[in-house]
Amino acid sequence: MGSMPELFSVSSPLSTRTMVIRRRSVDGDRRSIFYNAFTIATTQQSVIADGLTEVGRLWAYAAHNSGGRNKFIYRRDALFSTTAPQPIVQTRCEETVIDFFTTLNTISFPNLATPHCDGDISTCQVIPTSFTSSSNATLLTSVNNALQAGQPPSLMWLEDDELKPHNSSIVALAMFPQTANGDRRLYRCTIDAVMANSTIQSTRNSPRLVTGYATEFKDIGTSNTSWSRVSVSPSWADLLNPTISTSNTTVFAHTTSTAGLRDTATPSYPYNYPFIIESTLTLMVTNGLARTTYNLTLAGSLLHPFDPSDPWSGGLWQQHMIPPRYLSFNGPQSIFNPSSIPANATKFTMHARVTGYAWSSDGAIQKASMIILSIYIMLAVAHVAYSGISGESSNAWDNVPELVALAAQSQRADVLHDTGAGITTVDPVRVKVRVRNVDGHLEYTFGNTWERGGPVRSNCD
Repeated sequence: MGSMPELFSVSSPLSTRTMVIRRRSVDGDRRSIFYNAFTIATTQQSVIADGLTEVGRLWAYAAHNSGGRNKFIYRRDALFSTTAPQPIVQTRCEETVIDFFTTLNTISFPNLATPHCDGDISTCQVIPTSFTSSSNATLLTSVNNALQAGQPPSLMWLEDDELKPHNSSIVALAMFPQTANGDRRLYRCTIDAVMANSTIQSTRNSPRLVTGYATEFKDIGTSNTSWSRVSVSPSWADLLNPTISTSNTTVFAHTTSTAGLRDTATPSYPYNYPFIIESTLTLMVTNGLARTTYNLTLAGSLLHPFDPSDPWSGGLWQQHMIPPRYLSFNGPQSIFNPSSIPANATKFTMHARVTGYAWSSDGAIQKASMIILSIYIMLAVAHVAYSGISGESSNAWDNVPELVALAAQSQRADVLHDTGAGITTVDPVRVKVRVRNVDGHLEYTFGNTWERGGPVRSNCD
C-alpha cells in the first residue's frame, strides 16, 4: 500500500476523470516523507465531466470554422472550465484484533474530527476522541457469525443514528475471519461524504482529460461547514460491492486480497491493514457518488443550426461561442435552444480561455527592448539612405582573414608604435583608421598618415 498512487485516471462514457486520494500516514518510525492527516479522496462527477468535454469539443469546432479563424493561428491551447459540486469522501477505521476464543460484546465507531496541528500541516493528526457504541444483540450476533473461521471477508454498512457519529454519512464494519497474519480482525469505520464546489477543467490539447478539485480538502478533510453532507443508505452502499461472477468473491474481498491483507503470496505489514481498508472504502464511495447520475446527459438541441439534420453544420450556436469577426464578449450566451431545455435541467456555465503568443508592451524589459530596437532601425535606415544617395558601398573586408591580409600589406603606423601583445587600455581602439590607395595597392592609414594615397575606387565597371 505504500506504493499506491495519489492520482490516477477514471474512465467515463465521454471523458477521463482524475481521482485524487491521500492515504493517512503511519505514525512513529514508519511515517512517510509527505504527511497526510486523513484518508480522503475526490473526483469529478461523471456526467459533468462528460458535458464539459462535449461542449469543449463544440467550441473547438466553432473556433475552427469561424470566419476569423486566423485570430487563433498562434493559439497554444484553450482551457475549458466550469464550477460544479464534486464528492469528497473521508474515512477513518479503528482496528480490533480478536483471538479465536473471544466473542464481541460491544462495537464502537470513531467520531471524525478536524486535524490538530502544531503550526505545520506535516504535524497534523486526527485522533478520535470519542466513539459511539452499541451492544445491539442482533448486530453482535451477525458480526460474530461473520468472523467465524472459514467465512470470506465481508462488509456490513450501517445507518443507525445511534451508531453513526453526528459528523458522518454512514458507518461500516469490515470483517476478516483470517488475515495474512493469521488472526481475526474487525475494522470499525466511519465514513463522511460531502459535496464541494470546485472548478474543473479540460483543455483543447487534451480534450477528454478532466482535472480539478477543491484544493483545501487535503488539509481540512470534510470539516468545511459550507460543504453539503451526503447521506448514504446501506442499500445504496451495497451496490458498491457486487459479487464478481468469475471468482465468486466480492469487489471488496478481491481488492483487499490484492493489496496484501489476506491470502496472498506477498502479504502487507499488519500496521498497513487499517490504511488498506480506509483507502478501499474511500475509493468505493467516492467513485459511486461520482457516478450516481451516470444516466444523465446534455439536455437541449443546438441553437438554430444551419442544417437541423446535421448539428455540425454550424449556426447561431457557433456565433454565440465564437464572435464571427472579432474577439469580443457580450456576456454569457446559451448555445442551446431555450425551448428544448427541460424544466428540471441543471444549468452550468462553461468558460473558455485561449492561451497563445501575442505582442505586448507591458513591463520594463519590453519597453527597453523596443527603445533599443527603434534606435537600431534608425541607424540602419540612415546607413541605407547614405549609401543610396552617395553611391558608396562595399562588402569588402567583412571577415577576419581579409582584415589580416590588408594589415600585412600596410606600413607601420606611428600612432601604434608602442602597441604590441597585451593591449590593456582603450587608446589603441580610439585611433581612427581608413583604407587608402597607396601607390597602387590598398593599406590601412592611421591619424597623421591619412594624407598618404588616394580614395579607394571600385575596380568593377
